[in-house]
Amino acid sequence: MRRLLPLLSAVVLLTACSQDGSRAYLETVADINARMEAGTFAALPRDAEPTWRAVAAVVAVREAAVAELRALDPPESLEIEHQAYTTSLRVLVEESRRFLDSTADLDDAAFRVALGESVDLEVLAGTVARACSALQSAATTAGDDTYVGC
Repeated sequence: MRRLLPLLSAVVLLTACSQDGSRAYLETVADINARMEAGTFAALPRDAEPTWRAVAAVVAVREAAVAELRALDPPESLEIEHQAYTTSLRVLVEESRRFLDSTADLDDAAFRVALGESVDLEVLAGTVARACSALQSAATTAGDDTYVGC
């Protein structure tokens, strides 16, 4: 019986995750994140120099992801992490829009310099990554192995 207890606990945890909708929610978040990553790489391939238009396309992809995330109804067990992730991504998008507005008249070289000096955007991107990781961690702690794509 003692050997069965850990197995039964795992089954109960997985069933609980499934019953509260966390599996479907996490799979949806994973899909949104995968499409956001694919859209980002399509707009700005890794080996390409960033241009204002390319960065604007990346911001548009992120903005669409924010809209999709905000439309989700996360399970109560992941509500805090969902809000933190969604809010941090929304703030990154808003600040990115402000940055784009302030650099719209720059040529490509000047834009790249301004982008390189934009510490705020780098910090905000780190906040998004940490919030996504916290969501992943909360899901894993709850017994769900769905990778959300952080």
